[in-house]
Amino acid sequence: ASTGNVEDDLLSITSVHPTREEAVKNFYKKLVLIGRIVERLKNEDKLVEIKFKEHKFYLGKLTRKS
Repeated sequence: ASTGNVEDDLLSITSVHPTREEAVKNFYKKLVLIGRIVERLKNEDKLVEIKFKEHKFYLGKLTRKS
């Protein structure tokens, strides 16, 4: 279910399921800014890009809440 917040949704999904780049793009294909969001989350160390064979996967980093 979508929260309406693209960043939270992406991190929520990828923290549970490593997600192929194509799936992320397809999921948000109507959203023009997904590339910028992915890059920013990677730069903020919230999202990790993993390459496996010829595919890229994204994995949201789990954060520990006190």
